[in-house]
Amino acid sequence: MAVRHSPGPPTDLIDAFGLFWVVPAVDVFVLLTAMTVLSDRGDAGHIADRRRLLLGVLTTGALGAAGFAGYRQGASAGAAPVPERSAPSQIDPLANGAVGSYTGRFGTAGDGVDSRAAIQAALNAASDVIGTDYYSYTRRRSTTVALAPGHYLISAPDEDASLVIPPGVVLDAASATLYFDYPSRPRASWCGIRVGQDGQLRLGKLYPSERVAAPDTELVYDAVRLVQTDSNSRVVGYGDSEIRGWQGAAIRGVGAWLVFVKGVSFSNNAYGYIASRTGDGTLGYAVSQPDGSSVRNHTDLRIQDCSFVNLSHGGIVGAVQGDSNRLLERDYESLSLTVGLVGCIFENIAGCALDIASAMVVSAWDCAFEEVGADGGAMVRLDNCRVVSFAGTRVNLEGRLVPGPEGETRPFPAYVFHVAATESFVIDGMRAYNSFNPALRLADAEATVSWRIGNISAAAGALSPGPMYVEDGSLAVSGQWNKGHIVLGSHHLWVDGFGALRHKNGRPLGDTDGGVVG
Repeated sequence: MAVRHSPGPPTDLIDAFGLFWVVPAVDVFVLLTAMTVLSDRGDAGHIADRRRLLLGVLTTGALGAAGFAGYRQGASAGAAPVPERSAPSQIDPLANGAVGSYTGRFGTAGDGVDSRAAIQAALNAASDVIGTDYYSYTRRRSTTVALAPGHYLISAPDEDASLVIPPGVVLDAASATLYFDYPSRPRASWCGIRVGQDGQLRLGKLYPSERVAAPDTELVYDAVRLVQTDSNSRVVGYGDSEIRGWQGAAIRGVGAWLVFVKGVSFSNNAYGYIASRTGDGTLGYAVSQPDGSSVRNHTDLRIQDCSFVNLSHGGIVGAVQGDSNRLLERDYESLSLTVGLVGCIFENIAGCALDIASAMVVSAWDCAFEEVGADGGAMVRLDNCRVVSFAGTRVNLEGRLVPGPEGETRPFPAYVFHVAATESFVIDGMRAYNSFNPALRLADAEATVSWRIGNISAAAGALSPGPMYVEDGSLAVSGQWNKGHIVLGSHHLWVDGFGALRHKNGRPLGDTDGGVVG
């Protein structure tokens, strides 16, 4: 229980006032005593009366000073506390009956006590509802439900997700392994864990229990869903954290504005992360903006130090428009998705490692793409994106067998990048290995506004000439008069439509608005 103290009087002022009257009063008392001794009997009586009066005043002042000193000492020691209610900082689900003794393991069914109700009761208790307005969740944050080490069985309810993390609550399952039953009937509204506003999930391991098969073949039975999260919802792993074996996405965002995912292995699922269509209720959630408008898009997706391995359909799929599995046509007005990847590995994926549509910014730093790609397609698909940048990238294609939609297959992409209606594209540093497809090209098209490609190091035969191709270690730019040419101070250099290099001191106004060089 938190303690709040009532404010006391200004003690520094009291101290100053005490000195102000006590010191002169003592001086007067001494003077009156001396006068009593030296005066005659007639005056001595009057002086003694005044001395007794002053003694009374001094005694009263001393008692008052002692009282103030006692008040100050009591206040500093926490005396007279005023209790103030607050949510507990941590809740233990074991107190509600959760038991971490499930005997199953990944890929093998077992027996155990169902801990779903106990864990959910702890999560509900952690949600300290303070207000009813839309943003009241900002005032009920940082209450943690911590699971002790163990293997927990989680059943599937008739409605909604198996576990729901309320707004502002942290589920700390970093030391636990959770096994989830699939629902008994087909429904797209189910997932293992649903995270709400400012919800946080600290991961250990999330697996299907293998006791109940998925009720159909749809790829919507996800491990985690982030639903209508306005603020920075986090899914954080530690060391060996993984989401594995799911007939759907490891994580799916539905109207998730700000998302941060770190330190998790996504393996043996259909997808890694899906940024799904929002607001239409397809997945059981009719989400909307706080002001009631009908569109609620992803805005910022940050993924760091994660691995996407052995995924049968795709790594990260982002679509502002479209349902969970199909990508539809887009337009520039719906652009809002920003994707930032740092230190991620995409390996053994029979589909695009990244399939990003309608994004403002896509950036990947220190990422690897190995044995990934759609047959005849690309390793990375970029459709209707404004700005794309890749730095410190590694590409490898050797023809290994990987899980696919119809069983094992060997990815055989035609391009590293599929570039459709993408405005600006930058590659700064890439190492490419390829011993499987001698016709593999860097891209199938050039960016529509500008591109700059530099510092590519490719093994012999790894990349074939094509759009945006550049020889090892060279720097190449799109180089047109109005798109991505070189500017040195006020001097502009570009290549005109006839292949001639042109120069102008000042901004060119047309393809031939400059002198031919050489």
